[in-house]
Amino acid sequence: MTTELHPPAGRSGADGLRELLASDRLLRIAGVHDALGARLAVSAGFPALWSSGLGICCSRGVLDCSTLPCHAFADAARTIAQAVPVPVLADADSGFGGAEAVGLAVHAFEAAGAAGICVEDAPYPKRNSFLPGEHPLVEVADFVAKLRAALAARQHASFVIVARTEALIGGRGRDEALARCRAYADAGADLVIPHSRSSSVEEVMGVARRWDRPVPLGLIPTTYPELNDRYRDADLLAFGIKVLIYANQGLRAAVQAQSSAFRAMLDGGSASPLESHIASVSQVVSLFAQPIAETGQASDHAEAERRGEPRGAEAALPTSTRASS
Repeated sequence: MTTELHPPAGRSGADGLRELLASDRLLRIAGVHDALGARLAVSAGFPALWSSGLGICCSRGVLDCSTLPCHAFADAARTIAQAVPVPVLADADSGFGGAEAVGLAVHAFEAAGAAGICVEDAPYPKRNSFLPGEHPLVEVADFVAKLRAALAARQHASFVIVARTEALIGGRGRDEALARCRAYADAGADLVIPHSRSSSVEEVMGVARRWDRPVPLGLIPTTYPELNDRYRDADLLAFGIKVLIYANQGLRAAVQAQSSAFRAMLDGGSASPLESHIASVSQVVSLFAQPIAETGQASDHAEAERRGEPRGAEAALPTSTRASS
């Protein structure tokens, strides 16, 4: 097991994410929900991370159905961003409300050190895309208004705004998914994601083949892991697909590994058989024993703390609503 932190070359923050998006290579992003997962993903070589809403909710013991407030997601993104020197794209669900709420969310995530946010066109409160039942969508005009509010709320123009459509999740078909992607790209989104839970990669590729906007597409291959078995990176890039987000594979791997380990210890009455298959305590400790190269974001947080200024999600709140010290 590799425990040394060897981050890929590049910069953290929004500028770093834009550099990755502007490169001629397919960008693969790993989903994490805490600093430990962030360290492991960066050690493996991932150049950017996804602050996973599902993972954050699971780690808090709640359903991924808008159960947690914006500041909980922003705080998690801050923890991840401060742990590693690579950009963090944050899952912002459906924006935590209407246009005004998504503007406040942009402030919170920017203050937290995220490189950008992803907002989906599900109504608030949202339901996790993989839960059974109906998955309604907001009207296109309403979601475009939210995107424009998010774009207008940015303190820095480099902060990335990603739009995700749940049209395929909601059974609306490829034509509506494509129409929504086009509308969101035209509204100014920096990246557009047609989300799919089909086991066939061809559902989402049916949208990608017809893509005709300069804005890049992103995919989340949760239920169609054979994507790269069917399509080379060059093929995906030719269709306008720039980003692959492995949003929950790390979480699912951890669930499987821990479940197996706990069962083995209880069934066998001993932890001894596990030792050759798990990390040593020293390996775990070493992940956080190394100093992290201080990024501009980390410096900003340290300076704000020195001056007694609010940090993270608190900085986005009106003065009257901040907790008194």
